[in-house]
Amino acid sequence: MFCSYSIIAFFVLFFASVSSYSQSNDTIRTGRPGQAIGPYVVGTGYFQIQSGLDFASADNSIDKTKSQISNNVVRYGLTENFELSALVNVQNDRHSLSSVSDTSGLSEMHLGFRYNLIDHPDGLIPGFGIQTRFRTTHTSSDYRTNHLAPIIVFVTNHKLSESLAWGHNIGASYDGIGPIPRYTFVSNLSFPIAGKWGSFFEVYGDIKDEYGRVFADTGFSYLVNKDLQLDSYFGWGNNRGVSDLFISVGLSWRVQTRREHLAAVGAQ
Repeated sequence: MFCSYSIIAFFVLFFASVSSYSQSNDTIRTGRPGQAIGPYVVGTGYFQIQSGLDFASADNSIDKTKSQISNNVVRYGLTENFELSALVNVQNDRHSLSSVSDTSGLSEMHLGFRYNLIDHPDGLIPGFGIQTRFRTTHTSSDYRTNHLAPIIVFVTNHKLSESLAWGHNIGASYDGIGPIPRYTFVSNLSFPIAGKWGSFFEVYGDIKDEYGRVFADTGFSYLVNKDLQLDSYFGWGNNRGVSDLFISVGLSWRVQTRREHLAAVGAQ
């Protein structure tokens, strides 16, 4: 675990010393829909919320679990290439084994940041960023872990054409219980459909203790205006006899909280 914290400290110091020439995007950039996140940040002074409601089921020959998850990410841009963020999930699980039992409450609270190193993909060079959040112990008793634990994700995004983007996430996630991380990956292809409609397809999964899982999902997004996007998507997987299905609906919204101050600075 000490090694992981040393790696995080190294990257924070390294990226803090690198100059960036990125700028706020005209339209909202969001991690919804899908599992993949982008390498970009929200922009200086922007406050952004990404919220969704997930309905999921996991079924094997012994147990069946149905879950409802309120998934919420809050992001705030301190600079054009650095943002602070938090994830807050409220969850309810119904387990059907020999009898029915419920667990519910605040299931996850993560605090962290994202740093964007390369904003504009150019030729063979993709957009690149790193996100680090810490899984905290401030959750309900049904979901509480033992220790503060890092979740590190390296993020790339490549424009294949004016309409196609291909992104990858590779990361390591500690659960706050044991010393061995779960290694994660996502590969996402996104593309417009018509007008303000967009879509994507992605494959994602993880591996821990030589046990790997693979899932896939797809869905749609609709850009209401430059600061508001709606979405819906669904996913599935079948790994070692466990069948997983989920559907999610949500929205992403942003507001620039320091607009007047920035305009005054720019006029000087």
